[in-house]
Amino acid sequence: MGEPGSSDHSARARIVSSARRSVLERGEGGANSAHVAAYAGVSKALVHYHFTDKRTLLVAVVDECTAHVERRYRLVAAPPGDASAFDRCREWLAGELDARDLELLVRLAADEDHTVSAQARAGLRKFQAAVEHQLAGALRGLGLAPAIRMELVATLASSTVLGLAASNGPDADADREAILDTLWLAILSLAR
Repeated sequence: MGEPGSSDHSARARIVSSARRSVLERGEGGANSAHVAAYAGVSKALVHYHFTDKRTLLVAVVDECTAHVERRYRLVAAPPGDASAFDRCREWLAGELDARDLELLVRLAADEDHTVSAQARAGLRKFQAAVEHQLAGALRGLGLAPAIRMELVATLASSTVLGLAASNGPDADADREAILDTLWLAILSLAR
């Protein structure tokens, strides 16, 4: 037998995962209990047992997305002066687009519920701070320093990636590589 509460945790995790899927496929309005329950393979009652309302469910989605982004960042975070940090930063940001957590955070940052949108914006600020930290280390690893404030370089990078995340769709991959390559050239041109 599993540990007490493990099936509750599993059901809760499936519900959050299903809410993520609902938002990606149907928008914020698609995260209603009927769609989420159908995707999770649980009853609407079980969705309401774990999440009293849509707000608590969407906040759980935001928290999960933020945790995923932070976890992946910790895996690539380079020690200061690491020469491979620039390539790892490029791979990390491209991987973030594939994972679609940023897409969800961008969508939910515009949610009409203030609690949900504020939580999503906080997650996006954490992402920007991680980008700033990683880019600063990456430039140091190349023996470069930004010619402008590092905060502005990070804003350029994170805004570009978040713009790509917001426009993630069937045709997005065609332009993504060119846009990311242009971003890296811009970052290098802003360093000396």
